[in-house]
Amino acid sequence: MRGKFKKDYWIIKFSRFFDTEYYFRKYPDVRKAEVDPIEHYVLYGWEERRNPNSWFNTLFYLEKYPDVSREKINPFVHWIRYGRKEGRITNPESYVIPSGKICNFSNVNRWTQKTYQILKKEGVTALLKKIIKKIKLLIINGKSMIIRKYFSIKYKRIEKWYNDTDILIEQQSTLNGKFTACTIVSKNYLSHAITLGQSFKLHNSNWDFKVLLCDLLESKEDIKLYLRLKEKGIPLIPIYALRDKIDIPNLEEMLFKYNVLEMNTAIKPFFLEYLLSIGYEKVVYFDPDILILNRIDEIEKLLEEYNIILTPHILENIPDDGKKPTNLDILISGIYNLGFLAIKNTKETIKFLKWWQEKLLDGCFMNIEKGFHVDQKWIDFVPALFQRVHILKKKSYNVAYWNLHERKIIFKDGKWYVNEEPLIFFHFSGFIIEDIDRISKHQSRFSLNDFPVLKKLFNFYRTELLKNDFVNINNKPYFFGKLPGTSIRIDEFMRKMYKEVLPKITNPWNPDNVSRIINVMNEKIYPPITRLWFSIYNMRPDLQRVFSNIENSSENRHRFLNWIHTSAKREYNLPNLFIEPEHDSYSNYLIKEQLGINLWGYFKKMMGVGESARYLFNSIKEVGIPFTLVNIESEYHKDISAKELREIEGYFSKENIYKVNLIVVNADQIPHVYEHYGYDRFKNKYNIGFWAWEIEDYFPFKNSFDYVDEIWYFSDFVCQTYKKYTSKPVIKIPFPFRPNWKYIIDPKRIRDKFGISQEDFVFIFSFDFHSSFERKNPDGIVRAFIKAFEGRNKNVKLIIKSLHAEYHPSEYEILKKLTSGHKNILYIDRDLSREEYISLVNASDCFVSLHRSEGLGMGIIEAMYLGKCVIATAYGGSMEFTTPYNSLLVDYKLSPIKQDFGPYKKGQLWADPNEDQCVEYMRFVCDNREKAIEIGKKASEDVKNLSSMAPYMIAKRVLEIY
Repeated sequence: MRGKFKKDYWIIKFSRFFDTEYYFRKYPDVRKAEVDPIEHYVLYGWEERRNPNSWFNTLFYLEKYPDVSREKINPFVHWIRYGRKEGRITNPESYVIPSGKICNFSNVNRWTQKTYQILKKEGVTALLKKIIKKIKLLIINGKSMIIRKYFSIKYKRIEKWYNDTDILIEQQSTLNGKFTACTIVSKNYLSHAITLGQSFKLHNSNWDFKVLLCDLLESKEDIKLYLRLKEKGIPLIPIYALRDKIDIPNLEEMLFKYNVLEMNTAIKPFFLEYLLSIGYEKVVYFDPDILILNRIDEIEKLLEEYNIILTPHILENIPDDGKKPTNLDILISGIYNLGFLAIKNTKETIKFLKWWQEKLLDGCFMNIEKGFHVDQKWIDFVPALFQRVHILKKKSYNVAYWNLHERKIIFKDGKWYVNEEPLIFFHFSGFIIEDIDRISKHQSRFSLNDFPVLKKLFNFYRTELLKNDFVNINNKPYFFGKLPGTSIRIDEFMRKMYKEVLPKITNPWNPDNVSRIINVMNEKIYPPITRLWFSIYNMRPDLQRVFSNIENSSENRHRFLNWIHTSAKREYNLPNLFIEPEHDSYSNYLIKEQLGINLWGYFKKMMGVGESARYLFNSIKEVGIPFTLVNIESEYHKDISAKELREIEGYFSKENIYKVNLIVVNADQIPHVYEHYGYDRFKNKYNIGFWAWEIEDYFPFKNSFDYVDEIWYFSDFVCQTYKKYTSKPVIKIPFPFRPNWKYIIDPKRIRDKFGISQEDFVFIFSFDFHSSFERKNPDGIVRAFIKAFEGRNKNVKLIIKSLHAEYHPSEYEILKKLTSGHKNILYIDRDLSREEYISLVNASDCFVSLHRSEGLGMGIIEAMYLGKCVIATAYGGSMEFTTPYNSLLVDYKLSPIKQDFGPYKKGQLWADPNEDQCVEYMRFVCDNREKAIEIGKKASEDVKNLSSMAPYMIAKRVLEIY
């Protein structure tokens, strides 16, 4: 926790007014997530209107006292610090007495009455005994609390150590080397980024190059550009994809309060951390308007010794001749130019990035009067605050308009030199493509006539930009420059209102919140002056002079109102809904048939179909097209953890504004979804069904094809089945396996937790009883394991992890009976968090699946990604990624189903795996552990390569649909 959140935590903690037991009992999702309840209340609970105890009503307090709501103060903290002294009430049935203690008259004197009853019935001695017993209990509980606190602190320190060390699970296949250069752009600067990337790779082919797109792709032309860049080897990483690897608090708020320049700079330390988190050892950042003209071997060598490398704007004094820039201009903007920054992956660097991130969350404005110069000014502190910082004082680096007075540039033998040293890179800051003679729009000191040799370089840069489609790209709109789903532009005066808007809106980019944002802006604060008009007034000193003191002067207020209805509408092109809020509706400004996806799924539930929806969500984020999430409820599945839910809940929307609906529910549920959520939400949309299925020549839900325009799935096995029953498009999408596991618990620690020896060879299988016990065949795995190792090997374990056993008591009893009495079989039928389960798979040695059929095989692919050897039936959708080279495939024979099992009907065919062959494979991997590791390594490489194509294929298909 940072800043005021940390302060609020300790205020509540030391007040002792917070009722932990009540909070856990009232909110089981917090208890299941095993998080600190006070921390949860401080960070999320009060904004979700949860109550810290039985007598404090958070919603009531905020509604009763608008001053608290307006200032976005934690209401419970306010009551503790001020409210109880001021006599404020905490719920509709309570009153505050002068002592400041809460008194609910329905419960008053309960303890006194109980004491009186004991005295009357049992006497003084009995009362004293009860008091002594109570004191003893308090002492015991106190000791217990201290011990729990000690271990809690110890555990958090261990967790922090693990987070700081190299235990992140990463997609190493995306790394061609150990070093990368990078830049950050919105769509309008993509031609600059392409030019930078081409020039960098031309001279530094041993480095990777990455581009963060601080924007979303909202047109067919945008997607075409995305596909073209991917084919050129310049991958775009959309801004939302960063969250799959690192935490970015208040990202949506940052996108609202910062303009495009401020946001592209505010996200810089987060992007740099992301690149370090996926395994790069050295990272160099360049502004997109830079041209690389030589190798950066010196930077690579310096990063062996230093953590951070910076370049100063100037190395010699600027003449005091009244021309721009001056020394004062440099002082105002910062000593170091942040068009270049080089870092090495060390703990000190991470410490620097975390510090910088904290500063830029609220301090990345371009506001010279208040001392802000976006991300740059903060870096003046870095040499003093952090270790091993190198100031690169070489004139061949970061040549730009601000240091031309001190650098002599020549072109000799086909190469560029600065003061007789090879020119490494030139920074074209403020470059005007229509008027290159000005050198930069930010300066008045020189023109190109003063540097005839530079005309060749400037002409070359202009030519390269034009080659890279500058004319078409330069005017591309910024997605976060409009209210979502509308044509309403977010002007600077709207962004200035973030302190009023954001406390009331969790995610301003959710279409559901557009009307709420508009309502806040149209609130009358000095009737009839609205909040938005007053924001314009505050930004304009000329208006403040002409219409002075509009807060108190009704005459000036009405004169200003007249200006709003005439000049303001023309100057700012204000929509009518801000001019005549009572007579206009924002629905008039909705953009029809926007490019994007409404993704439907069981996002909040622990189930395979829900997991598929979450993986598709990650892949859509990686493509960078607009989206909304529509959650579908299910009564029969357990909830995901509160931590997982927090990462997606801000995106849930009832406004499916995009043309394409991607509905991730199985075919049998499609009619129910349409009926429950209303046919209007699917009318005039392109509806895609995403259906898992497991039987090859049988499909009982043919009527479901009438509800959709096409069908997607991850495997040929399933797609080929659908093609037998429909003429509609059936598209295979590679499994978009982009796991957002932030970290994985150390295998030794997870084994200790489950009582598994470090020497044990561990097999594991997991399944959901809802997905058919008979199809998953866990009993077959148990039988094979017992046959393989009973009485032979004590250093071997089998873990069977199940979900929703309580809904299937007869099958549960079969499995429990089969596993009981075997000390080397661990059957886990309780809830595990997602990261705890993945950590358990990672701590195992081999995943076994003797399935009779699979549409995909999520557990198999997760284990393969983690580099685990897999033993699996050679049948079904899992054959999409299991091969004889990366898995041990169990033979089978197709057998008729003996009786109906849910949708799987008697007489249809599925696999009957060879348990004896599984026995041999189990013995083989246990006796040849190095071979098992080798198979797992190959499996991991193959899964990563296959899944890397998913975002590309999704983008391509969306383009074809539109």
